[in-house]
Amino acid sequence: MKLRLSYGLTGNSDIGYYDAYGSYTTTNLYDGQSVTLASSLPNLALTWETTRQADAGLDFGFFGGRIQGSVDGYTKVTDNLLFDVTLPDTSGYGSATQNVGSVMFYGAELELHTVNVSTKDFTWKTDFTYSFNKNVVLSLPDEYEYTDIDGNEAWRIGGYTLGESGYRFGGIAVGESLGRIYGYKTSHIIETEADADAALYDTRSHGYRRSDGLSIAGRKDIGDYEWCNREGSSKTADGDEEINSEDMFCLGNVMPTSTGGINNTFAYKNLSLSVYLDYALGHSVYNYQYSRCMQASLGNCNWNLVYDADKCWKQEGDETDLARFTPNDADGGNRNYSRTSNINVQKGDYLCLRDVTLAYALPKKMLKKANIAGLTISVSGNTLGYLTAVEGISPESGSIGTSTGMYDYTSTSSKHFNNTPPTRKILFGIKLTF
Repeated sequence: MKLRLSYGLTGNSDIGYYDAYGSYTTTNLYDGQSVTLASSLPNLALTWETTRQADAGLDFGFFGGRIQGSVDGYTKVTDNLLFDVTLPDTSGYGSATQNVGSVMFYGAELELHTVNVSTKDFTWKTDFTYSFNKNVVLSLPDEYEYTDIDGNEAWRIGGYTLGESGYRFGGIAVGESLGRIYGYKTSHIIETEADADAALYDTRSHGYRRSDGLSIAGRKDIGDYEWCNREGSSKTADGDEEINSEDMFCLGNVMPTSTGGINNTFAYKNLSLSVYLDYALGHSVYNYQYSRCMQASLGNCNWNLVYDADKCWKQEGDETDLARFTPNDADGGNRNYSRTSNINVQKGDYLCLRDVTLAYALPKKMLKKANIAGLTISVSGNTLGYLTAVEGISPESGSIGTSTGMYDYTSTSSKHFNNTPPTRKILFGIKLTF
């Protein structure tokens, strides 16, 4: 056994060349004349993120090396957190990159290497890794301080205020984690005209009905979603309940709580087989590509519709979780799919068959006469398939429509709705040694 202790300081300079200085753009919208406008806000105080990390680990080995591994626990605190903060409309800017406080990441990691079988002709070895990770916001600048409904000091960037109670939720808050996804929850699918008439006023619905061909803002149609109403949220001017941005709920977190992998290597004489799988658990993906497909937004693009379009509600009695299909849900429909909801926020857990390699080393006796020291023939596959609930895209590249910061809706490599499918590779190799 061996005990390890470590402490380190690292920086994150993920800042554009001119982010601190701001920028300008030109336009000809001022009476047809060319003018210069400020497009991004300068921030000369912008600085690197810095991360302080402490680690305690234990390395171990038993049974003559048949079992080896390590266990680590870590905690790291990031100060001067970089974040794109949304600004009020009166500022003339949409957002600005700022250093907004500190956050703590903590967790544990395990590595295990075992020799399961070892004979003259056959061996079987296993390598297993597991990591558990969480985070919590420790501090935010004083300008984001407020008094919560219990009279306590609190700090929050963005988010929502619930009705007249003053209760705030969402955004980034001290004592809460980064990466949470907020959106609407479906209550049920409206199946009759009477249910449509009784549905809550929906501030995002265009109110189009096929029965009369009219669009009356706020009303619903047969086949639309009725959304869950959050208790205590704002009401209409007449005092009736309504669905608005206050009626959103936490639908998940983009950051996996557990990640790792397992590799098994088998060898029989000159033949070897290696199979590696990796996984991520405990997170969600906002599948914006799926959302856009279900919107069928004919006004600005053409889409290959997902097969789920055929599963949409069509008539009373249909057992489905998908509302009716509308040719232009975002602009002419009632926005069943063009909002973040539990329909397009999908459980991101996955198990990936990452690498499989089969290799054969020709016997040295066969190669000796040709003065060849070794010849190995192999075939391998990479990223062969996923076991996941994410639809249509890789669970490692879920997408978003817009981003308000590096810790919003990320855990993904792509930030739009035209993701490239994951590359599946089949490789053939010959290794020749003289």
